[in-house]
Amino acid sequence: MISTKVTAVLRRRWPILAISLVVGLLAGVVSSQLAPSDIVQQYRAEQVVVANASGTGGVSVQQDSLKVTRGEIPTIAAEALGDGERADKLAADMKVTVDTDSQSITIASVDVDPDLAARRVNEVTKAFLDVTNGQRQEAERVRVQQLEDAAGAAEMDLVAFDENYPDLTDPDAPTTDPATGEPVPGADGPDPALVAQRQSLSDAAAQARSEATVQKAQLESTQPYQTLGEQQPKRDKRGAFEVPNSLPLRASFLGFFGLLLGAILALVLERLNRRIDTRPELAEACSLPIIAEVGFVAEKRRPTSNGALVLTGVWAEAYRRVRSAMQFVHERGTLVATNDGSHVTEATKVGVDGAERGGVFMFTSTAPGEGKTTSAALTAQAMAEVGVRTLLVGADFRRPTLAGVMGVEPGATIADLTGPAENRPTVDQVVRPTKFTNLYLALSGQPTRDVSELIAATRQLVSQAAAQNATVIIDTSPLNASSDALDLLPVVDHVIMVVRSGRSTENDLVESVDALERVGANVMGTLLVGTPNAGRRQAYYYDYYSVEGLDGPGDPSKPVEAEGSFSATGPSKQTNGATLPDASAQTDEVGSAP
Repeated sequence: MISTKVTAVLRRRWPILAISLVVGLLAGVVSSQLAPSDIVQQYRAEQVVVANASGTGGVSVQQDSLKVTRGEIPTIAAEALGDGERADKLAADMKVTVDTDSQSITIASVDVDPDLAARRVNEVTKAFLDVTNGQRQEAERVRVQQLEDAAGAAEMDLVAFDENYPDLTDPDAPTTDPATGEPVPGADGPDPALVAQRQSLSDAAAQARSEATVQKAQLESTQPYQTLGEQQPKRDKRGAFEVPNSLPLRASFLGFFGLLLGAILALVLERLNRRIDTRPELAEACSLPIIAEVGFVAEKRRPTSNGALVLTGVWAEAYRRVRSAMQFVHERGTLVATNDGSHVTEATKVGVDGAERGGVFMFTSTAPGEGKTTSAALTAQAMAEVGVRTLLVGADFRRPTLAGVMGVEPGATIADLTGPAENRPTVDQVVRPTKFTNLYLALSGQPTRDVSELIAATRQLVSQAAAQNATVIIDTSPLNASSDALDLLPVVDHVIMVVRSGRSTENDLVESVDALERVGANVMGTLLVGTPNAGRRQAYYYDYYSVEGLDGPGDPSKPVEAEGSFSATGPSKQTNGATLPDASAQTDEVGSAP
């Protein structure tokens, strides 16, 4: 089923795929011509700056990364680079990425000159560290400066004390006077009070210096941001995938890309407007029984005889299956729901006068071109070939095509029955025999939108034919095109919906069936036509079982002329074992005034 669906979509949407492929190929050719012939190699230099979790105060790498290309940092870096480097151009050249997981900022630059790219990154990184770290450590720097100032003051006090009392610190000072030999006052030893005072000043200076040194070292080791160091510039890749400048390669790549986009567009269109391609899809879309499935037959392979489609070849058995289903429901009657929810059989074979009457079957579809006219014509041939007197009525008043399908010459039509009485043809002239035994044809006439009188005339003609125990098959307008089919329902026993594989949509089918059921129509089922798989399968069985004469009375190689006429004044006929009543008493012409 999947392969069948894909094949159907490809067959239906191939113009989109072809156009997308051509556009992609042309884009490849144009881009190859416009692309530079020589590829300029570029280099990428970068540095990674990481946040120090143990630093003073919290940091936000996302917010701080914005400073790399804004404010004073680009200006400071541009001044350091010199050579006329502009701050705005430098900021534009910087590539900044943030990794919140590792709390890092990557600063990068790309240029054809690897050294220039490295210098730019280095200067911008340095400016970033100086500015950002300086702003966040200003209070700590003030504290370090205060400690250094305090240590300097303590040291100056110690120096001043030593200058005032040099003997306390001079180990070579004489203890006696060399000239007199008398002891020098105080030389017998330092004054303990002065020694204690000097020791206090020395300890205070040492402690102040130690605190300043420790605080400065701590400040330098706990900066908010640090760089991991310079990295060697590397060759830059221009993208995740580089398309070569070669014309064949670019055309192939962009052609494939265009084809891919076309496939996506085709799938979107299929999704928005779902079409029925296979029997399972039809069963899913609609609860009506599927009467038969007719395989696809190419127009050039459709069997014809003297311009008319004939019931032979691969599709014959499918339409004979439809005939069998029609005969069955006509003989057995129709199940009709009652008020209590049960079902009873409503006879359609017996008329109101108790006499046997033929069944009236309408073939319709959701939209034009879905095969209802062909199906009606071939089903009528299938019905006639088993000896059932059959009338095929063309009731597609707005777009009649039945004459071309049956290959008949112009003549009297249903439209002529609505004309002036003096020019009105007889029913014998409107209901004409065909080349197939027991098959008669009544055409609608020229296309028209004024169909009210035509519908009334068609109803009367159909009622008269059914009263003569003839099976009537009506080819009518599509339900979505007009309401003509609904207007003919009062004289119709069963409706057969023709569904075209690959053309009919689920929405249209559901709406059409709902419209029929709302007015009480008895929808017999659906007929699926044009399925490729069924066509191949039916062709195989047809070739396998074909023998001379298998096609029976409808064989176009042996056309036969119809016996007698079909009008109300015609003789009685023996049809399928039943005698058609003599309708000589019915002398009113269809469309005549009462």
